[in-house]
Amino acid sequence: MLAFGAVALAFASCEEIVEREIAPKETSGVYFLETNVTSHTFLPDSTVAFDVLVGRVNADKQETVKYTVEDEYGVFVLPDSIVFEKGVTVDTIHVTAPNMTLGMNAELSLAMDMENVSIYGAASVTISVLRDYEWINRGTATFTDPFGLGAASCSVQQAKGTNLFCLRDPYKGLESVLQDYMGSDWTMPTGYSLQFTMDTTNWAVEYLPQVQDIGVSAFSEIVLGIAGLTILYEEAQLGCYHESNGNQYTIVAYLYDGNYYYTPEIYISFVWDEANFPNPDLIIDPAEGDGKLELDLELSDGMGAWYGNLGYTDKYGRPLFSNYYLILCDSIYNDSFAGNQMILDIYATPSEGPASFEGEYTIGSSMEAGNVLAGYKSASGIMGSYIYYAPTKTVLYLSEGTVTVKDETDGSTSIRVAAQNLTGDTINISYKGELQIMDATQTRNMDTKNKSEFVSSFHAASLPTVRKPVINLKPAANIKF
Repeated sequence: MLAFGAVALAFASCEEIVEREIAPKETSGVYFLETNVTSHTFLPDSTVAFDVLVGRVNADKQETVKYTVEDEYGVFVLPDSIVFEKGVTVDTIHVTAPNMTLGMNAELSLAMDMENVSIYGAASVTISVLRDYEWINRGTATFTDPFGLGAASCSVQQAKGTNLFCLRDPYKGLESVLQDYMGSDWTMPTGYSLQFTMDTTNWAVEYLPQVQDIGVSAFSEIVLGIAGLTILYEEAQLGCYHESNGNQYTIVAYLYDGNYYYTPEIYISFVWDEANFPNPDLIIDPAEGDGKLELDLELSDGMGAWYGNLGYTDKYGRPLFSNYYLILCDSIYNDSFAGNQMILDIYATPSEGPASFEGEYTIGSSMEAGNVLAGYKSASGIMGSYIYYAPTKTVLYLSEGTVTVKDETDGSTSIRVAAQNLTGDTINISYKGELQIMDATQTRNMDTKNKSEFVSSFHAASLPTVRKPVINLKPAANIKF
């Protein structure tokens, strides 16, 4: 009986034996503290200097610990080792960078010898250092997003003592729009800018950095379907360009993920506010004249419509669209407009294309759903809604009024424009005819540079029809064009 009990006890003892991993031998146990600041910004009048905190576990003796340094630009000055006195558990590596130039952004990477590293701490650290300019506020700009998200105000800043300018955090003002895609609790991060140098004589853009992250990367994966995007600007290879007309600027660039650029090109535009624009004499009066016209036109041909599929989808898989255009004119002949013509930009929500344009649209300066963009002259030509009256070679930019579109029972579309421009000219346009909706696979973009391309894509571009008479025309003197 006792023997049986002894055997049972032996089995029980065997079951309780647990193999334990031998604890690794602790060395001096150096490591970089988690409290290290990994991003520093220094203004021009500041000395570029900072400390990197290093800790150790065993402090029972004096010890010299070496580490490796990665410094791409060779601007950082620091020792190649740290000396711990006996009893000291935390010490610092003092770093300076006296030769950093203004605007330089450099990274310093430090790594400890793995034989000396604590198993409980970080073996390396990377620190980003920016020697920034002193930025001076120069007013505001209305920034227009190239993906159809809309327009928002941001600050214009100039680097003190230079001709370097920037738009600061251009997408921050579109945060509420982006929350429709990113979620209501999402916030647009700051620290982005669109930088460029300017000719301070005529206030035209001179130069743009080739690659810039202006904030697109913060939402690109969900809104555009491509992660980590920046703006790529390269004139020689890609044909990018920039234009300005007074306080209105246009930049044509591409999206870039570090390896590939994506077509088509994107149009970034902004308008510097008139109150702070350095030379107001360069700003063109959008009314384009001080005359007086009353036009009451019936247009008979050239009706078309276009909407741009951007080629991306939102987080729900729905296609994203840009703005829509309507064109009215008297006639089309040899792929060109003849007589009076009118262009209307109608902006819709960026996630749906129109089955029809029916509805009443208010003419105004905003680019939101349900609005018609007022006319203006941009760096690339005439933009927005206007009428060109051929007999007097007059451009009338619509600034207020309404555009009413109605789908008739016979399948045609009626359009009625009742508008004014900034000088008080009255413009009444009526049209009834066919409305054709096309997408970006049939025509590229619609501006004054490629009207012919737009018109030639109409299926029914043929011989001109008989022009209906212009009535109630009361032109006045001093009409400029």
